[in-house]
Amino acid sequence: MTKHCPRCDQHLPFEAFNRHNKGRLGLFHTCRVCAAKWQREYRAANREKYSEYEKARYQRPDIKAKKKANATRRWRNRSVAINATYKAMRHGILVKQPCVRCGGPAEAHHPDYSQPLNVVWLCRQHHAEEHRVL
Repeated sequence: MTKHCPRCDQHLPFEAFNRHNKGRLGLFHTCRVCAAKWQREYRAANREKYSEYEKARYQRPDIKAKKKANATRRWRNRSVAINATYKAMRHGILVKQPCVRCGGPAEAHHPDYSQPLNVVWLCRQHHAEEHRVL
């Protein structure tokens, strides 16, 4: 099944159109290529309008302060957990184990930084994979 794009004057398959909740078949009236071209031209013609919008949206001081506070808190929790793990290893409370997945040399992974002595021993490769999952 096809739909007509009035801008390029072609009949294209439905997959060539963006979804739209209004209108015929729930598809946008122009194809994706024409819509993207129109958007580029419109942004270029109204550059001042968009630069003011982006400045107001992405450089708001309250949003920046909130992001910085969250990053600082996460960094602090991580640092406390890592230091507590090293201290526990030095005092013999925690003993380094082999990787739980492959049995190779391991490092401590904290699933939850609020529980600094709850660690899972993973090799460097599996530790990196675990953080990519999170």
